[in-house]
Amino acid sequence: MVRSAAVPRTHFALALLLLLPSLAPAQPAAETWYTERLMTSGAAPTIEHLWSKGPWLRSELVVGGQPIVQLVKGNRYLIVNRLERKGIAIQRSPLAIAHDAAGKRPFADDRDRIVAAGGERVGSQEIGGRQCEVYRVTDGDGRRETCVTSTGLPVRTEMWHRSSGSSSTASYLTWASHVPLPDEFFDPDPGFVIEEYTYDGYLAAVQKGPVGPAPPLHSYLLHGK
Repeated sequence: MVRSAAVPRTHFALALLLLLPSLAPAQPAAETWYTERLMTSGAAPTIEHLWSKGPWLRSELVVGGQPIVQLVKGNRYLIVNRLERKGIAIQRSPLAIAHDAAGKRPFADDRDRIVAAGGERVGSQEIGGRQCEVYRVTDGDGRRETCVTSTGLPVRTEMWHRSSGSSSTASYLTWASHVPLPDEFFDPDPGFVIEEYTYDGYLAAVQKGPVGPAPPLHSYLLHGK
């Protein structure tokens, strides 16, 4: 009878260590979303396209004929003009970066914001053939109301601003999830000229006048509030 040679314990331990990564559970892929929303107020209506991958954001809209892209990824908030191929990158506040840990979709959390401000469900209605639940809050700033589907996706959000007496509406025209989005989709195109700002440096600069191609449309992702 032929006996097999004993495997040294050190070799066995090394083989086990090499095997462990393959046994570890795979990390779930970041959730992706897309929506198209129509924003109306006193100015001309604007269409915005929004994508997300986990807490990352890409927004595209046209302002005065200029294609503006806003990107939020990691510790930077970028605003670029695709026609002029230039823009700015702002360091996000520590509070805004900390919120990313939850991995939530970084836009269209209208109901959560209304409820957090003390709002509550006030009824239900049908908008464009879609049934939704209405949530409303009235406070010193004015009145905010959103109608969301049973899965929490907003269909329409309306805001009335007490100080100016003006109103605005965001209508979410379409939704899609599990959209295949590469990581580089949330980076500016190669060759763009980007001017960097610290968070405090940007706050100081905007006190003197407009900075960059446009203001941060999703300012809560810059400031954390």
